[in-house]
Amino acid sequence: MSSITAAPVAGAPWGVALSQLAGVLLLPLVWLGVAAQVEAGLSGRRGVRLLQPARDLLRALRKGPVRPRGLLTIVAALALAALAPIGGPTSPLAFHGDLAVFVGLLALYHHSRGGAGAPPRPALQHLAFVAAVLAGTQVGLGELVASPRWTVTLVCAAATSLALRVVAVDRPGDGLDHGLARYLDGVVAVVLSGLFAALVLPPARGWPGVSVHLLASLALAAVVGAFAARVARPRPAAHALYFGGAALCEGLGVVLHLRGGE
Repeated sequence: MSSITAAPVAGAPWGVALSQLAGVLLLPLVWLGVAAQVEAGLSGRRGVRLLQPARDLLRALRKGPVRPRGLLTIVAALALAALAPIGGPTSPLAFHGDLAVFVGLLALYHHSRGGAGAPPRPALQHLAFVAAVLAGTQVGLGELVASPRWTVTLVCAAATSLALRVVAVDRPGDGLDHGLARYLDGVVAVVLSGLFAALVLPPARGWPGVSVHLLASLALAAVVGAFAARVARPRPAAHALYFGGAALCEGLGVVLHLRGGE
C-alpha cells in the first residue's frame, strides 16, 4: 500500500499553514460561542454572549501560571490542533502514521482534562485505546480522509462524533481556570469538527475549499449546541465509554481501509 502524504493547498503552502494557525487560535472562541447560543436559544434561555468565551479566556490568562497537569492539557490540545485538518482536507504537518499520535494525544487530553476526581477508566477502554493506537501506526489521517470507500468515512465520522460529544460538554478540570479549560475544549472541538468535515466533504483545494471547511466546522458547532439542548449531558462515568467507542470505531475504519488495499 502506497503512503499518502499530506499536501498543502496548491500554490499557497504558507497560506495554509497560517490559516491553520489562525484557526487554532481564533476559531475555538467562535465555535464555543455558536454552540452556546444555539443551546441557550433552543432551551428557552438567553445564554451567554457570542464573545463571552473570549472574555473568559482573557480573564484566565491574567491569573498567572497553571499547574503541571494543566500544562499537560495545554500541550496535548495544541499538538492535536497541529495535526488536525482544520482548514482543509489535510494538515500541513501530517505524516504517515500520524493517526496513532492523534489518538494518543486525544487520550492524553481526556486523561489530563478529567481532573483528579475523574472516575477510573475500565480495562476495556484501555484496550480499545491501545488497539486504536496500534492500528493508527499503519495509516495516516490524510489516507483515511482520501479513502473513497463510504464505509471508512462512516465509521471514522462516527468516531469523531463520539469524541466530540465529550469535549463539547462543560465539565470541571484540574489545574486550569474555567475560562482556559473551556477554550482548550473549544480547540479540541474544532480539531474534531475539522476532521469530521474533512471526512464528509468532497476534497477541495484553494481558499474556497478552506472557507467551506471552516463554515462546515461552525455548522457542526450549531448541531452540537442543538443536540446539547435536547439531550441530557452525560455523566463523568460515561465519558470513558464515549472515547472507548470512538477508539473502536477508528480502529474499525483503519481495518476497512487496509482491507480495501488503498
